[in-house]
Amino acid sequence: MAAKIKNHNVTFVHVPKTGGCWVEIAMRNAGLELKRIGHEHGNLDWLFHEEITLDGLVPFRLAKKWVRARRRLNFPVVPAKRFCVVRHPLKWYESFWRYKMDLDWEDWGKENSAAYWHPNSVLNDLGSNDFNEFMWNALRKRPGYVTELYNSYTKGGMDFVGRTENLANDVVNILNQLNIVFDEDKFRSTPRFNESKTPKGKIDWDPKLRDIVMRLELPSLIAFDYLSGDEAKKYGVESVRVRGATLV
Repeated sequence: MAAKIKNHNVTFVHVPKTGGCWVEIAMRNAGLELKRIGHEHGNLDWLFHEEITLDGLVPFRLAKKWVRARRRLNFPVVPAKRFCVVRHPLKWYESFWRYKMDLDWEDWGKENSAAYWHPNSVLNDLGSNDFNEFMWNALRKRPGYVTELYNSYTKGGMDFVGRTENLANDVVNILNQLNIVFDEDKFRSTPRFNESKTPKGKIDWDPKLRDIVMRLELPSLIAFDYLSGDEAKKYGVESVRVRGATLV
């Protein structure tokens, strides 16, 4: 829902603060043509306002008629393959805080607004120069926010999910599995983009707070295989297995 790879029935779905800007730039550098579809960070919640087809944006009712017409004419309706990237939920909060510190806590979008929609608008007005204070603010307003965010992109189905922690390798593997021809050397050599200037050293998790966040974000930690063996035992989920998109 962010960028369709031209001449391929493949869409890259851009989850904010997971390295998606770099992925788009790297794909272009590698010789792939991308067509932006709708909102840069559009997810299924955004579709309450607008619907996406392969050719762009159309009203939801027309999109349904389009699909039905193709079926009546016996045209195959082949769903686009979709892939996205996620990161460890705790690292997502850290990255978000550092980025917003760089922007002096400028708002992203506006809650409950079609015209100014943004998935992270719910975190507006929660800013603090102290990371732990920001986290307490976020937990009071939206406990388990990152799991909610990831679910808003993946609940409709996702074919492949890469991880920021292994970004270049994962996306290369996904593109190869999709049989997309691209210049791998140029892809991998793409410079890093949009890195936060606020140093990581300013983040020092309160252990109690960290444990609370880990528990609240267990669904995404499990779904995207971020729990170590010891953590799985600690949180009583060592026997849980989640089936869904292919993790690479």
